[in-house]
Amino acid sequence: MSNNNNNSAPSADITGRKSIARNVIVSWAGQLVYIIAGFILPRVLSDELGVEALGVWDIAWSIISYFGILQGGVGASVNRYVAKYRAEDNAQGINDTVSSAACVQTIAGLLVIIATCTTAWFLPGLIGDKLGELTHEAQWVIFFVGSGLAVQMFFNVFVGVITGHHRWDIHNGINTGIYALTATAMVTVLLMGGGLIELALTSFLGTLTTELTRMIIGFRVAPSLQFRLRNIRLSVIKEQIYFGGKMLLPSISKLLMLQTTNVMIIAYLGPAMLAIFARPMALVQHVNNLLGKFAFVLTPVTSSMQSKSSDSELRELFLQVTQSAFYITLPMVLGLAILGEELLHLWMGPEYASGTLPAVLALGQLATIVHTPVFSFLMGLNTHGRPAIAKFIAAATIVLLVVLSLEFSGMGLIGVAFAIAIPLTIVDGIYMPWFACRKLKISLPSYYWQTIKRPILMCIPYVGCLYTSKLVFSDRPGMALLAGAISGSIAITVLYWRYVLPTHLKEKIRKKFSR
Repeated sequence: MSNNNNNSAPSADITGRKSIARNVIVSWAGQLVYIIAGFILPRVLSDELGVEALGVWDIAWSIISYFGILQGGVGASVNRYVAKYRAEDNAQGINDTVSSAACVQTIAGLLVIIATCTTAWFLPGLIGDKLGELTHEAQWVIFFVGSGLAVQMFFNVFVGVITGHHRWDIHNGINTGIYALTATAMVTVLLMGGGLIELALTSFLGTLTTELTRMIIGFRVAPSLQFRLRNIRLSVIKEQIYFGGKMLLPSISKLLMLQTTNVMIIAYLGPAMLAIFARPMALVQHVNNLLGKFAFVLTPVTSSMQSKSSDSELRELFLQVTQSAFYITLPMVLGLAILGEELLHLWMGPEYASGTLPAVLALGQLATIVHTPVFSFLMGLNTHGRPAIAKFIAAATIVLLVVLSLEFSGMGLIGVAFAIAIPLTIVDGIYMPWFACRKLKISLPSYYWQTIKRPILMCIPYVGCLYTSKLVFSDRPGMALLAGAISGSIAITVLYWRYVLPTHLKEKIRKKFSR
């Protein structure tokens, strides 16, 4: 009788495929807090402390970002292996994974503290002439930001534990809830007359609170989780480093593209120009982060499905998520390209507004953003090595082109934007989909036809609305932005409702509204 009851009970969604939509929506809801804070905090910082102080804040985060390399990509492997062993009902495998990763990341965190203190101490001799009177504050900002990164490394395994159990609601709830409080505290500090040092200290305390909370809840999500010295396996560490190393290359690539570019801008043009460049880049990164939330869900799902599903199911999921990525990305990127100048004018003021810069940055990174789920899909299959190398080559090329542009072209920030756009479009727009299609045995022309055609057609009326608003209110950026947002949103919502949303999903929405 007990066997029959067990067989008749609905099986748990151990792969997480059925909860992809829910987890993505939860992730996006959480990301909204970061977007709102990302609009408010830089404006308040710029108004209270000045453009140069905002540039110093940006460069401190850029410098510390390099130290994330020290964990060797091990943290990125945890959720993949936790999901895999959970699907196999292998509790020992989970404990070996988290114990081994925790060992590596504890060492990495200690190295980050050493590197942070060294960098802060020697900063005046490195770029002190560019920072002027703000050099002392920059040293303390680097210290607190670097200490926050070390704390994240110490507790990072709990991210993998929670997301490996497909509990993205908990993961995002912790991040966004505490970050909302931290961002509010940071704005309050600025409005009460605090400076960069107090701002960085507040950020560090928020990070510490987040990670301690994540540890407590991580043990509740996985009650059988055990950290034991005997669970640390050299073979597991090697496997994690091998997997994480392939993930580390894209992280290094992103560092080269974003943070090294920032360092070059401050070296050639100064902190004020970095602040102006970083704002439209931040807008593009918000779009990238939304797709990153979507893509991050796919790695444990694909890993679980690899041993549970057929090749045809994997191909079907791949095409579905990639087309969805185009549907999500195109309206946002086109919106930034067309009305980016008006948004910057309204957000940060006229000195930050530029029509060409946000357009080149947004369109130049379209291929990268829209194919973010492709790379996560390949990570889940553990076939992301060559794409990672390709991303690294693209990033190295970007650094070279940025230096050449700043040194010889005289194009300033626009030249930097083009130096970023060209390599990314080639690697992420052409090579990445070709590699994925070859692995999944999909025709490349068929891939483009199935994933791109309909999203582009859906966006044509939307683009018309944005351009019309821009032309009609050419001398009133606020009205242009408002009119474009309203008319464009109506156009894209009607078309997506009619032609994109599945019937069952529309029925669910109708039922919720009818209640």
